[in-house]
Amino acid sequence: MQKNRLSVTSCALDEYGKWSDYILHVEWGSSKPYGVLSAALTQGNDDVILIDSNNQIFCIDLSQEGQANVRSITIRDINDDPKQPKSSISTKYFAVQTVGDPPVFFFQEKHSVDIVDFNFARISCLEISNARLEYHMQVFTDFVDTYCLLLNSDNKNVAFHIQNLVSSTCIRRQDSEKNLSNVARPIGNRLLDIIKWGELKFGTNPAYIGSPDRTIYHIIVPKELQSMNLTIKKYFNDLNVSADLQISDAIDSGILMPSTATNIATLARILTSRVPLQICTIESGNIVPLSSGTRQILDHILSKKLFQIETKAKEISFSYLDDLLNNIKEKILIVGIIGRQSTGKSYMMNRIFGTRFAVAAGRCTDGLWMNHAYINNTNFIVFDCEGLFSKKRTEDEEVKLISFLAAVCDVTILNQDLSFDRNQDHLFILLSQTIDNVAKSDDFFKGVLMIAVRDINDNDKDDTFIAVEKTFLDIQ
Repeated sequence: MQKNRLSVTSCALDEYGKWSDYILHVEWGSSKPYGVLSAALTQGNDDVILIDSNNQIFCIDLSQEGQANVRSITIRDINDDPKQPKSSISTKYFAVQTVGDPPVFFFQEKHSVDIVDFNFARISCLEISNARLEYHMQVFTDFVDTYCLLLNSDNKNVAFHIQNLVSSTCIRRQDSEKNLSNVARPIGNRLLDIIKWGELKFGTNPAYIGSPDRTIYHIIVPKELQSMNLTIKKYFNDLNVSADLQISDAIDSGILMPSTATNIATLARILTSRVPLQICTIESGNIVPLSSGTRQILDHILSKKLFQIETKAKEISFSYLDDLLNNIKEKILIVGIIGRQSTGKSYMMNRIFGTRFAVAAGRCTDGLWMNHAYINNTNFIVFDCEGLFSKKRTEDEEVKLISFLAAVCDVTILNQDLSFDRNQDHLFILLSQTIDNVAKSDDFFKGVLMIAVRDINDNDKDDTFIAVEKTFLDIQ
């Protein structure tokens, strides 16, 4: 942001080291910032929080392409009645940093650091005992623990450790204490919260991938804190975790080596299935292969207007999965999923195969992700594909992506509800034409299409089958 011209410029450095910048169209609010003391970009790159030279706070909304919406921000206390006019916290902040998604902000002033949520409500205050010193603030998180460091040139540094702050690892309780979904205040034990969050996000660990039928969590509580045992058990029961809990005051060797321990090979397969790998994305109308999940210089591929699936397959490396796949002598079945965006494709694959593709509200898969699964003595390669009909993709890009997926899969799952639209019909027609135009090969396009129709009552399943079958016969 330029001080005198009051303009906002977007700058970017692409994967090839090419620098670009352009001035955004700005929609100003009731006031304009004057200079910049500090600024922080949120994790989703949608907002910049700015403190100007007059210690005023502004939010620059970058969610609209080519445009910046600037508005002034007033921070209120979390306990203020939201129905009443907001009472501003009068503080001269001079530094801001952000962590998490949704974001949590750290605003620094001389005597304290205020922790502010994404609604700009102050949820906590970290007091600085020696306000005469000048500190440089640095905040970072591993999404379990968050640290706020105040660094001083005289090495009189201060460190704050905050637990259960980032909402992606918090379980929040309603007043009923039965529904653990939407409320204001995080509570409880952060490790148990993470266990429960994993169940809500991915479901329980299925036994068919080698997981135990019932998990037992062991908590070691020192003797001087044994009075907390009933409280811990009550909280564990309130979370309704699909597991058992045992509490003791010392580590028992029987805990480390139970008689029903999973063998090493099975454990390795389970751990591998927990780490998905992105193998390609789409850029400028081309499929861009990734090597070990990272971007490589592929000018010789991207410069071609036409692509060969065989050529692109050779550009892809599978990182930690290479050794595993190369040592499998048995047949490997390949299963992929397609469908509209934000319809639960990743969650469905996780529930079927015990994988851990990313699942989060408001986020969408990018490109194509791969994982390995071992079920009923059968090896699977599982593909999770980004959603169709996204505004950021062209029709040609979507056809290329699902063509690539359909070419290598034994089974391609179409994740679908009953609402078929013209866009989907047209896309499948284009896909059929593309397959006909691809060079014939004995190795590709040998799979089948399986349609998974979601959210259907059991009493309606027969009529649903007839309706879906008719729709696809009409497309043909």
